[in-house]
Amino acid sequence: MTKKIMAIGIAVTMLFAVLGFAGCNRSTQDVFAWYEGLNGDGPLMLVMNAGDTLTITDRHFRDTTIKFESFRLESREETREDVVSIRGNVITAVNTGYTRVVALLHQGRQVIAGQRTRQVWGISVAFIYVYDESTMTHITTAEELAGINNNLDGHFILMADIDLGNWGEWKSIGGNAPYGASWRDFIFRGMFVNPHGYTIKNLTVTTSETKSGDIAFGLFGDVSRNALISGIILEDVFIDVSDFEGHISRAPQVGGIAVSVAPEAMIFNCFVSGVIIGGGYVTGGIVGTNGGSIVNCTFKGTLKVDKLSATHNIISIGGIVGYNGTGSLSIGGIRGCRVYAIICGGETAAAGGIIGFQPMRAAMTYCSAFDGSVSGRFAGTMIGRARLGLSTGWEDWGSIDF
Repeated sequence: MTKKIMAIGIAVTMLFAVLGFAGCNRSTQDVFAWYEGLNGDGPLMLVMNAGDTLTITDRHFRDTTIKFESFRLESREETREDVVSIRGNVITAVNTGYTRVVALLHQGRQVIAGQRTRQVWGISVAFIYVYDESTMTHITTAEELAGINNNLDGHFILMADIDLGNWGEWKSIGGNAPYGASWRDFIFRGMFVNPHGYTIKNLTVTTSETKSGDIAFGLFGDVSRNALISGIILEDVFIDVSDFEGHISRAPQVGGIAVSVAPEAMIFNCFVSGVIIGGGYVTGGIVGTNGGSIVNCTFKGTLKVDKLSATHNIISIGGIVGYNGTGSLSIGGIRGCRVYAIICGGETAAAGGIIGFQPMRAAMTYCSAFDGSVSGRFAGTMIGRARLGLSTGWEDWGSIDF
């Protein structure tokens, strides 16, 4: 079937290079340029099941200022060579993995300085995650869920409801690297999907005091570039790490789905309900610190942090993201997310219905915060504190209420 288009953000950057394409005797020289994204929306961010198709037509480029005669699609930066297949203008999902699809737009030939040239525009069309249920590890029990920590490169699919009520203190999947260990060895790099709508209930953390010195608290800890968490439903979450009394540099970081998400990772179509009480630094209903894409996610419940900090701009709390500081307009941002929550930021926090603290420009579109309240030193129904202008002065900071 043809997948519905989902587009997130835009960053327009051009890099010009003159390329002499294969063949010394070619009479036409191609002038190549990059246009990162489509005007208005940007590249598509898609989650596709093996066998799904996406047809790209001229209308997908209608918002660009580029006039072209034809286009050709290519797959780039794949985690496997056969994540998708491309036949003409049809993209077919094939195997579990991640890829970027670009379109090469060919303009007409013209003569410049006596040389026949043809300009080719390269546009990032889609960032695609493909999952194939038959090749993924099935998760049906709490033990198997916790066991993802043993294979952080793996691809997993939830195939049963899981109740963590009797599990005790939940340890995040990924993150919390032991002292002296490489952080990269303790970050989730695979996929975890839930296409059948199963539920994970009663994830519980009641203290920041752990034998391993953990500071990341959520279903997942750190999520790597190109990783995907899709369709996860967390109900009746209870995380309370307000007993933390140490230095702010070691304060707990909390996110319902994940504590930290790297650029070019995606959290898609996830839901969290419950109570989350942070211990300082960052607290988010879906993600603590975001650098990737968060799409169609919902938080419902209560978020709270009441710690004091020596500097007034460290602690942040948000219905979707606590700290949204490393995103990219071309491939990142927050889109189509909803919050139904009471958010209490205490005396020093930046508190927002969607984002607590956003120290740089990043995309946030089609988001809503309903039926709740937001309080904190800096509080906004959408963003608690954000840079509104282009200068670096504090006069450009403010809360955002839509």
